[in-house]
Amino acid sequence: MDMDNLKLISSYKQCSKCGETKDTSEFYKYKGGLHSYCKPCHNVMTKQNRFKYNLKRSYGITPEDYNTMFEKQQGCCAICGKHQSNFKRALHVDHCHDTGQVRDLLCPQCNIGVGWVERNQDVMEKAIEYLKKHESIPSV
Repeated sequence: MDMDNLKLISSYKQCSKCGETKDTSEFYKYKGGLHSYCKPCHNVMTKQNRFKYNLKRSYGITPEDYNTMFEKQQGCCAICGKHQSNFKRALHVDHCHDTGQVRDLLCPQCNIGVGWVERNQDVMEKAIEYLKKHESIPSV
């Protein structure tokens, strides 16, 4: 049998998640076999499980807690008010690094900013004074 004929021989498997029958190359290998979910479904499931695990491990909250916060904030960052749809990633869980207390959900930029400000409050106050000092100067 030549190589061209070998390429024509392939096997198929049905994904137990989406129900589609796909070539076995669309399934990840697992201990000598294949996963029951196709690669796209497997990737979605892995991402969802990682998110759920990280919420509990990092912040002590469940996905339901996150969703309650999300609904309360109407899907918007608690600081800038931009909606989740403006970002590629989910809103971040803001928390106090000293106490671990969860505060609100923030967009990536506000989360980074708050984290920096929390550790450098004196520098931030000086930056605000600096900006106020120069706010009346016309731009060139």
